[in-house]
Amino acid sequence: MYSAERFIDQYLDSFARTHRQKFSRGESPLPKLRDIKTLNEQLLTLFFPGHQGTENMRSLRSVVGYSMQIFTRLLCDSIKLAIKYETPEISDSLAGGEAEEHTDALAAELGNIRNMLKLDARAGFEGDPAADSIHEIILAYPGIKAIAVSRTAHFLYNRHVPLIPRLMTEAIHQKTGIDIHPGASIGESFFIDHGTGASIGETAVIGNRVRIYQGVAIGAFSEASRIKGKTKRHPTIGDDVIIYPNASILGNIKVGSGSVIVSNTLVTEDIPEKSIVMPSETGISIRPL
Repeated sequence: MYSAERFIDQYLDSFARTHRQKFSRGESPLPKLRDIKTLNEQLLTLFFPGHQGTENMRSLRSVVGYSMQIFTRLLCDSIKLAIKYETPEISDSLAGGEAEEHTDALAAELGNIRNMLKLDARAGFEGDPAADSIHEIILAYPGIKAIAVSRTAHFLYNRHVPLIPRLMTEAIHQKTGIDIHPGASIGESFFIDHGTGASIGETAVIGNRVRIYQGVAIGAFSEASRIKGKTKRHPTIGDDVIIYPNASILGNIKVGSGSVIVSNTLVTEDIPEKSIVMPSETGISIRPL
């Protein structure tokens, strides 16, 4: 029978000794990604009951009650693990108390987040002539799922919850192909059409009634990524902006309200309000709409 025993010590040399010592002390385990994925699924059921395979439950209250219990318990346990891992010296009871405070705050906020999502779903229906109903947007469009998790994770991010907001958005990124950092601030009636490959960075600020498509990058320059702290590195997008597929808007710049960014355009400078921006032989062309 084959044995890999002779390779184990050699492989362990790739780990720093401090890591091996901490591991042997039984340091607090990290939150489990599978729990975060389950947490996200229950969150989507809370936001869109009847659209996530729970149609056979007797009442709306039973669907909401069941999902909220699972969601909040998993969230509280995961936040506690994240706090313990980040701050090993904290007591178990104090970490648990902090986790409960964060969970209570989010539970109280879920109704407000859901009201935002209703506007997002309506924006999707009104913005895409291929959609026959708002139900189709909720059932079939990945963008609404990514936005739902992002808005929730953003609330936890603003409360300085460690690790969990990023895990939530990464889990939905794996499912939808849409990468929204939980630090990104997104206004009302936001719509992502198709969505695959779209990415929004940590310090991005997006106004109301913005629509983006697949492959859009609202990002930072690689040099800026080396700046420590929460320096503004990403664009600010005004209200009523449309960004078509595979456009990249990079850096701490402003795109004026009512503007349109044409497909495959690279934008690295401020754009006036109500402009159309498209590629040109010398870079980009900016003209009034």
